[in-house]
Amino acid sequence: MKKLLKDLKDGDPEVRAESARELGVKGDKDAVPHLMEALKDDDPLVRANTALALGHLDRSKETVGSLLRLLKDESWVVRHDAAIALGELKAEQAEKKLIELLKDEVIDVRKQAVKALGNIGKGINVLEGYIDDEDIREELVYAFSKNKSYDNLVRLFNTGSQDIRIKAIKGLKEPQEYVDVITKALKDDSWRVREEAALRARGIEEARNALIGALKDEKSHVIVEALRSLADIGDEKLVKEIRHLKEHNDPSVREEWSRTMYLFNGDCLEMMDAFQVEDNPRVKWSMAEAIGRNDSCVELLKDIYEGSQGDDKILLACALAWGGNRTGLQDILEALKDERWKVRQRSIEAVRLIPPDTLNKKERRKLISGLSELLDDPDKWVRIESIKALRDFSEVGKDKVLNIISERKNQEVDEDVKGVIEGLNKGQGPKS
Repeated sequence: MKKLLKDLKDGDPEVRAESARELGVKGDKDAVPHLMEALKDDDPLVRANTALALGHLDRSKETVGSLLRLLKDESWVVRHDAAIALGELKAEQAEKKLIELLKDEVIDVRKQAVKALGNIGKGINVLEGYIDDEDIREELVYAFSKNKSYDNLVRLFNTGSQDIRIKAIKGLKEPQEYVDVITKALKDDSWRVREEAALRARGIEEARNALIGALKDEKSHVIVEALRSLADIGDEKLVKEIRHLKEHNDPSVREEWSRTMYLFNGDCLEMMDAFQVEDNPRVKWSMAEAIGRNDSCVELLKDIYEGSQGDDKILLACALAWGGNRTGLQDILEALKDERWKVRQRSIEAVRLIPPDTLNKKERRKLISGLSELLDDPDKWVRIESIKALRDFSEVGKDKVLNIISERKNQEVDEDVKGVIEGLNKGQGPKS
């Protein structure tokens, strides 16, 4: 810190300003007396950076008093940063002067005055009078949301631009208390507002009908969020309301339909029929997983698996594994060699869900061998999943992983891989 304190008195104002900034970052309160002195610096950037630094360091009456005086500084940058500092300090005694700052000639200063009042939790009633000020509406959303002034957020939603309407909806931390606003937002002219409203309606029973209506929205983003919110409501009777989406022209909607059907414990035949006519690989994976995780679909799944071929057989083998069933293990072992990295990755994810004690020694050895070969896979995610699977299935696999990593000790390893390796090094054995 000695060098920074020395730089705080350097002849170059840029050096002094940077020193003040770094002293604030370091957080050493011993710097406070020196920073207080720097508030008198001739250079506005030095004063501004010093104000910010003190906002991180000191709540004393003396510091707050000095920052309050800076709200009348001739430089708007200093006024701006002093307002930020007072807000961070939650200095309640700054309320009156911050309210005065709402009339500053510089827009950015007014914005920070609003945010500071929001952080302090004071002057909210005064801010109500500025709702029509287009320049500071975003900051008003912040202040009202932070202080749970939701009626004012609704006012902003009703009169604001698209961006303000989105932010106002996001700011409603208790959306279940404002279902009428959510319902109105689900019919907004802007699909982005409708999407945000559908997201905020998660699990709100009172928004059910509005969400069902949103399933016919022209924008897929809105439909997907509406599906997720309906899934959180958790009523299996809603299955009939989403049935038409299995034929939607957007794959993302069909994919979300399959997930929702799983959560609703949907009809196995309906899901299987959709799977068999689906032509999008990503959606087929999701459908297979949804079917596999539905306990009531196991017998049907086994029957159709036996008569399937090609990619469908791989997918249904993985579906069985996702349900903890080993029936399709041989096909999954073959899929571990597939030229498509995503098939290799998803096959490993599936096989990890097969209980190890359901495999005989021969199957176990084959699986360990196949997974070990994937430790050198060119795709990072395949390597990660193979390491995890080996950790789960065998102490032999664990040793194999450690040997591979030891051979690569001078090479950079992916962060995600490192996390798995750390677990191996701590002696984590196979899953129980």
